[in-house]
Amino acid sequence: MIDFHFHFCDIRRLEEFAAVLRLAGVEKAALVSLPDNTQPGGSYNRAVISAIRKNPASFIGFGALDHRKNTSGSGPRVSYGRQVELLRQEGFSGIKLWLGKPLAEKIFSVSLRSEMIEEVFYAARESGMPVLYHAADPPDFWNVGGPYCSGDFPSFPQSIEDACYYAETFPDVVIIFAHLLFLAGGLDKLESLLVRCPNIYVDTAPGRWFLHELDDNRDMAIRLFSRFSGRILFGSDTFMFPGPVHGFSSRPEVREMAGGIKKTRNFFEKEDVMENDYPGTRKNFPMVRGLMLEPAVIESITEKNGEQFFTQKTAAADVFDTPVTVKRGGR
Repeated sequence: MIDFHFHFCDIRRLEEFAAVLRLAGVEKAALVSLPDNTQPGGSYNRAVISAIRKNPASFIGFGALDHRKNTSGSGPRVSYGRQVELLRQEGFSGIKLWLGKPLAEKIFSVSLRSEMIEEVFYAARESGMPVLYHAADPPDFWNVGGPYCSGDFPSFPQSIEDACYYAETFPDVVIIFAHLLFLAGGLDKLESLLVRCPNIYVDTAPGRWFLHELDDNRDMAIRLFSRFSGRILFGSDTFMFPGPVHGFSSRPEVREMAGGIKKTRNFFEKEDVMENDYPGTRKNFPMVRGLMLEPAVIESITEKNGEQFFTQKTAAADVFDTPVTVKRGGR
């Protein structure tokens, strides 16, 4: 099994990490960095690339952008296009774009719809690197009492529109939308986007927020997962940080982390009734039922689809030192 969305960001916990993967039955993983201005280099890239170099056959990495400002405050210390080139040369297979999360856009004071961020996609196109893109958040975050209810953040529809803009403007860039693009409650829109944009994939991280939404619309969910089984990647969104990061726990318990990975897979693979872990719907819907997708669909989602990115990494190893020409352009 391949876990395509694992936040391993603390090289000191490599043994714990190996134990989690072993208990969960994960043979390979895509390690996903995040930006953090308190870290050397402005991200957790060092931890990710260190793990990859220790076991290059089992891991690939999505490097985060450094959003620390230049002396004039008008942009990053190193242009985003140049950062993409450096990530590739260092050995990353893809780019993690976290600015689609409204909180991240605010934390780093970088507009998602700017020429600076478009430069990331131009560079990704030139280098052939996929972009792992976090767009929006669970829709209930915008409800009264939610973290985005103040109106100081981009709306949920705006976040989805921004994601669609990049998918359509850069049809030759592979974009992996994390968390089912937070459209588990709007599968018709997700289906339309998958039809319209053959360059996009989605991943299943994190499992807990969409359990009720998919169970509640299970017939359409099963059809969508079956129809697009070649473009869905299994991901657990497991966190392993040095400590709490941007409000997220480091989840220190090995068995808890392994159990979360297995539960996400079980939801797709079995029809078992299980607890709904998501606080937003747990009170009204404490239990959910798994989708029990066909074995061939499960195999594609948990193994075959992710394997191609490992193959591409091997093929790209010979060109890590090849310069990249970054082309810029307006919207």
